[in-house]
Amino acid sequence: MKVRISMCSEYSYRDPPIPRSRHITPTITLCRELAERDIDKHTLPKDIVETINRVGHINILDKEVAKNIFGVELSEDQYLKVVVIG
Repeated sequence: MKVRISMCSEYSYRDPPIPRSRHITPTITLCRELAERDIDKHTLPKDIVETINRVGHINILDKEVAKNIFGVELSEDQYLKVVVIG
């Protein structure tokens, strides 16, 4: 399975152009493509494979999974987006 791996970071959007409640703080997510890889389905956990097959992509929020499977260290407010491309 060929996938595209992107690292996404969330940032607070401090002054939106529309009025908002002071209790709602919107965020902006910026993603940067890291790599395209061929990954064997058998090396991934079952829940990740099921989600990718059903939806076509998955967001990896778990820092340990990102590091152990994809070799990417995540900091606070970051996640990996894995999209099937072939």
